Amino acid sequence: SPDIAVSRVDAAAASFSGAARAAGAHALSAGVAGFSAAGRGVITPAAASSYVGQTVTVRGVVSDVHTTRSGTIFIDMGGRYPENAFTAVIFAENAAEFPGVGSLDDRTIEIIGRVRLYRGKPEIVLTSGQRLRPD
Repeated sequence: SPDIAVSRVDAAAASFSGAARAAGAHALSAGVAGFSAAGRGVITPAAASSYVGQTVTVRGVVSDVHTTRSGTIFIDMGGRYPENAFTAVIFAENAAEFPGVGSLDDRTIEIIGRVRLYRGKPEIVLTSGQRLRPD
């Protein structure tokens, strides 16, 4: 649940700051690596609206991949549009970064990025192929 993920991040931040003060630079470099990984958090498509403005990893099953006439690609998760819980958006100018994106239907994927709302629905705009990871 989102509350558990936030609690883990808070705990990591608290232990990181205490460890850094107590043990110096080695704890600092180890703590930063652990904290950044914990800070990203893996969430479900349904939970994405609770993370607007935050950079997260959304993990779920692709319900539909749709390409518009203008070349914008929508990857819907948690249901098909307009009942989808979450969308990843790839604008036409970035489509070449995502070869084979049309074959993602029914596959579990991870989308990494900053969540924003568009017409009341959570989405992440993808510009780099490294931000989409199929299972």
